[in-house]
Amino acid sequence: MKHLSSILLGTPWWGYVLLAFLIYSGVKARKSSTIPIKKLFVFPAIFVIWSLCSLVSKVLDSNMSLILIWVGFGIVSHLLGLRFTRDANVQVDRMNGRITIPSSGWVMLVVLMGIFVVKYYFGYSYATDPAAAKVYLLPMDLGFSGLITGVFFGRAWGYYKKY
Repeated sequence: MKHLSSILLGTPWWGYVLLAFLIYSGVKARKSSTIPIKKLFVFPAIFVIWSLCSLVSKVLDSNMSLILIWVGFGIVSHLLGLRFTRDANVQVDRMNGRITIPSSGWVMLVVLMGIFVVKYYFGYSYATDPAAAKVYLLPMDLGFSGLITGVFFGRAWGYYKKY
């Protein structure tokens, strides 16, 4: 239990803010929501920034070819994100610049919590054993970052195409 408390106390303050935001967003996604079309890319932009921070802080002093892992996963998962929206029943209000995104039930909350747990584990591993984490986890971290970025961006793009 002492180890768990030291892990939680070592978590940066913004980690808790991010967790609260992700929980809020996941619970909110249980219902259909009407948003301005401009806000459609806010969530994907957050993941792009989060992902780029991982890239910059971990790859610049490492093998630059690892960026290809991020790009490759991003492109493939972008197509997956598009696929998620193909059959989605969205409502469009072009006059007011709004789009209604259908409910995802509990799926979005589960996905967001999974992302948080995996990224938290990567961060913990980098903090506790940076040398080993860079060798063993860096490719997985970059692939995972590209995956999430691509899926959320592809999903937003799929909704935008319906607009």
